[in-house]
Amino acid sequence: MDTWRSEKPARILTEIFAKWLGMLITHWMTLLQCWQDPRHSTVKAHQVVQWMAPVLALSLVGALSVESAVGRSAAAMQRGCRVQPRRKHPATFQLVEAPLLICS
Repeated sequence: MDTWRSEKPARILTEIFAKWLGMLITHWMTLLQCWQDPRHSTVKAHQVVQWMAPVLALSLVGALSVESAVGRSAAAMQRGCRVQPRRKHPATFQLVEAPLLICS
């Protein structure tokens, strides 16, 4: 967010707004799909949004419906954004479900 490629103030401002908009869309998609289930990884969700960015861009220019693009992104998040349970170092969702794991 704090680095840019140009020295021109107008381009810097445009790049800052573009990055801010990208962060806003990523956050919105993550809240929409991953917030209700503690087993979802926000890092993996962010990666899905980056991977699906071209599909979302196609929806903005009208080549694909926005509903379809968001639906495809949501399906990808549901399939691939799970945190795997661990025995030795339990994940946060495991500690929330079974607080006694903290002591062991």
